[in-house]
Amino acid sequence: MTAQSVEFPLVCQVCGTPGVAWKGQTLRRGELRWEVDFQCENCGLTSCDWDTGEAPTHIREALLSAYGPAWLRVEEARDRVKALQVLRRTFGWSLEHARQALAGLASPGYECTDVEAEFLRLELKELGVLAAVVK
Repeated sequence: MTAQSVEFPLVCQVCGTPGVAWKGQTLRRGELRWEVDFQCENCGLTSCDWDTGEAPTHIREALLSAYGPAWLRVEEARDRVKALQVLRRTFGWSLEHARQALAGLASPGYECTDVEAEFLRLELKELGVLAAVVK
């Protein structure tokens, strides 16, 4: 499993005790997943919010800040149409949004988190597209 996470302060919504929560991304069972986890040490409240696909902005920004970006590159112009399809399917983007991201795939690459880069690389590999991840 590929994963990245960062901790952040959070106050329990039930008892008001300050605590620590985690937010991050994982590759789990072939899916790109984001999570926000919290457990209160005082009252025991446990919270695990998650979904698949594009992570909320606050999660992506925290991971990029903590770990730096990864760059996904697809060198062959003929493979960029497949890459466009993968970006749209993975993130639910409009065609225009995916085209804007695709514009940088050759150089410097599409800026993403390490987990997103690995997920996209594997998805493209299944389609026969050679993609590189540069850190």
